[in-house]
Amino acid sequence: MRIRASVFLALTWGLGAAGARAQSCPAIDLQSMVDASLTNPIFVTHAGDGTERLFIVEQPGAVKVLQPGSTTPTLFLRIPNTRVLSGGERGLLGLAFHPNFASNRRFFVYYTKQQSGDTVIAEYKASEGNPNVADPSPTAATETVLLTFAQPFSNHNGGSMAFGPDGYLYIASGDGGGANDPGNRAQNVNRLLGKILRIDVDTPNGAVPYSSPPDNPYAGATPGFDEIFAIGMRNPWRMSFDRLTGQLLAGDVGQGTREEVSIITLGGNYGWRVMEGTRCNIAGDALPCNSPAFTQPAYEYSHGGGRCAVTGGYVYRGTAGTLPDGTYVLGDFCTGEIFGVDVSDLPLDPGDLPATPNLLRDTPYLLSAFGEDEAGEQYAVGHTGQILRLGAAVRTAPSTAAFDDAGGQGTVAVTSPGGCPAWTAVSNDPWITITAGESGIGNGTVTYTVGANPDVSPRTGTMTIAGRTFEVEQAGGPAPLISVDDVIVTEGLDDTASFTVSLSLASLQTVSVQYETLDGTATASADFVPKALTTLSFDPGETSKPVIVDIHDDALDEDDETLFVLLSGATHAAIDDAQGQGSILDNDPEPSLSIADASFTEGFGVRRVSFMVTLSDASGRPVSVDYVIGPGSATPGTEFRAETGTLAFPPGETRQRLFVWTKGDRLDEADEDFVIDLQGAIHATIATPQATGTIVDDDPPPRTRTSP
Repeated sequence: MRIRASVFLALTWGLGAAGARAQSCPAIDLQSMVDASLTNPIFVTHAGDGTERLFIVEQPGAVKVLQPGSTTPTLFLRIPNTRVLSGGERGLLGLAFHPNFASNRRFFVYYTKQQSGDTVIAEYKASEGNPNVADPSPTAATETVLLTFAQPFSNHNGGSMAFGPDGYLYIASGDGGGANDPGNRAQNVNRLLGKILRIDVDTPNGAVPYSSPPDNPYAGATPGFDEIFAIGMRNPWRMSFDRLTGQLLAGDVGQGTREEVSIITLGGNYGWRVMEGTRCNIAGDALPCNSPAFTQPAYEYSHGGGRCAVTGGYVYRGTAGTLPDGTYVLGDFCTGEIFGVDVSDLPLDPGDLPATPNLLRDTPYLLSAFGEDEAGEQYAVGHTGQILRLGAAVRTAPSTAAFDDAGGQGTVAVTSPGGCPAWTAVSNDPWITITAGESGIGNGTVTYTVGANPDVSPRTGTMTIAGRTFEVEQAGGPAPLISVDDVIVTEGLDDTASFTVSLSLASLQTVSVQYETLDGTATASADFVPKALTTLSFDPGETSKPVIVDIHDDALDEDDETLFVLLSGATHAAIDDAQGQGSILDNDPEPSLSIADASFTEGFGVRRVSFMVTLSDASGRPVSVDYVIGPGSATPGTEFRAETGTLAFPPGETRQRLFVWTKGDRLDEADEDFVIDLQGAIHATIATPQATGTIVDDDPPPRTRTSP
């Protein structure tokens, strides 16, 4: 970066930037992170390993590590002064951790080589046994040099490094120094100066410990150095990747008039030395001013008011609400001003350049860098020893609140510096009501109430307090209970069974439940129309829904039967009663029993005769009847067997034979009879309770003898 004589004095004597200008209401607050002395810090970053440590680069050659919650950094690496040439724009200038640092412990530095002033890109490792020091120790760490290139002058050394989303290491090199790039090195593709370089540190190229990505614009047979990614830079002191979009932004320090921020893309030419931002700097080079080959700056501001050198920063993607998401933070080294611009507005139209910077805060510091922590919160680095965390100047505490379903009351404290305009508090949801502190000047308190949540689902609402979003989370109420009732229908009278599925209370959400029918004693298809698994939905506010099951009628007298409706898979509700029973009452009359008289010839000896017992209709139930075989004129034991028993009809049968044992003789006699009485019928009535069995005598009369 270009440092003028007055700035050199400031660096030499450790003075701050001259007189920070009064700012009535800064947009950000600065919190000091260290209480120890630092020597010319020029960068702060993180390792991306989940430890939330900060690493601070000191220009003379040291890297220090700051643990979470600590204000005293410890030594991580010290490159001896026999290697590092420090002073002015030279020294240890850059640091980048490998994306897989947590597992491979690799990190990379950018420094000025002692005596020659060459730029060195080197690799180190963290200690395997102690991640808070370099391997094997902070002062004797093992170095692997990746790349060295000469610097013709002591200024414009660049120094920024960062790994991109593609896993490659990006390196920002200055033009080699001297006013107006006397060697036109920034436009020379056979020099590494005035460029953005990109290398693959994971793929060696023979003895070279890195390779160049094959899509670099000058890779392979294309004339130019393989490592070049973009050209035409003057002194890209600080660059960074937007962690959300992957876009690369570089702050390129100007000559004497303009400071610019450029969006760096593959193969881009950013115009130096022909152009200083949008200003024609040198006419007569191979490419004319405003050549279409040049990429215009995305953002640019003019010198004036002491501004002299841009310090590129980062796009804010943190979660603390320090700044609006997507704010690109940058600063001016000489004035200590911190600016912000909405990255979505970049690049600005050329007609809008140079722009008037949007001042976030005026500081008394020489801003040598900005940095990010793992959470995306940002830090400013003061070259005279400051590491400052950026926070919102107007703050609210807490930033969130949680309530149970009953709701309640809460307060939010507002801290606003003197000189800031009045603030307001507005609820963005009808169930959050601000009851006090709807506006104020300076510090104040906002009181609010949260109404009861009538729904089972949790909800989130917001208030806007002093321009900041305050989030309220509320638990859902008890889940409505879902149940299905029992029903009774009569087979011949009801064509359907209507089950009612009910919610214990109305919901603001759509409630659904699945249901299906199951056989009980009733049989699907024969007795009712089955329902496969079906979804029943309740619109918000509804509390009951019918489930209709079609019932089949028949003419069979049968037992009452059952079927079931089963609930499962409820959403936004809990199942209380999962099974409803449907009872199908039979209304068919019982069949009647009849027995017919029978007659048969007596014959001789024992024989079995039968009577037919009939049902008037088939029954769906087993039918039985008791019988008694008793005497008429016939003598039991001699002419027939008297006995009792039970005659059974399986379901569906309508005829059964009843057998009686008789015995014939040789006597001529009158016809005789016996009776069968039916009684005690089950599942039937008795239409003919008695039958007569007639034994027809078939013996001839005796012959009459005549006396001689």
